[in-house]
Amino acid sequence: MSEVIHPLDLVQWINHSSTLNFKQFHGVKSDFSISGDNIPDSISIIADLDGAVVTGYSSFVNLFRRRELDFVFLDKEFNLIFAEISFDTPQWYEDSLIIWKEHINQREILVQFNSLDQTFDGDRKLERVTKVVKDVSDFVILGVEPKYKFPNLKEAIILQRLLNEIDASKHQFSSVKYNKLAKRVLLTEKSGFERLG
Repeated sequence: MSEVIHPLDLVQWINHSSTLNFKQFHGVKSDFSISGDNIPDSISIIADLDGAVVTGYSSFVNLFRRRELDFVFLDKEFNLIFAEISFDTPQWYEDSLIIWKEHINQREILVQFNSLDQTFDGDRKLERVTKVVKDVSDFVILGVEPKYKFPNLKEAIILQRLLNEIDASKHQFSSVKYNKLAKRVLLTEKSGFERLG
């Protein structure tokens, strides 16, 4: 469940005016997490967001993290617009966004961004936390509104309801047992951030 929170939150944030409605989801529960023997670890969803079809897969078991969201939009002239958002890829704390249109022989890039192209004075691993702390302190001390509004209680409740809906159906998920040894082998600190389990 810990991995699916992030894409659900982002997809919900993209369209504040409507709530994501699950049509179907399937999952796997296992002992992959040290949290227990039947913890949901992988979920596949089909959902609706104000008429838009949303499909996705999220897993804690992936040996290498994949945090990517792809979008296909229609503009006013019914041309397709493609967007790809990638987090922590190819390395931790590297995020990118590309929005483009396809033409017969070429791709027209509308927006392209990579977080590594941005300057930051300090440890890149602390960059996100530093930005959030600055937004909060500037708001509390100086009354400066953040560039992006803080999540509110209503948004948190919507996300929690989505998670509760998935969790309520976990009894239908397939079960897998990964650990069959008497003593579990835990990953060392040197395993790197790419391994989630």
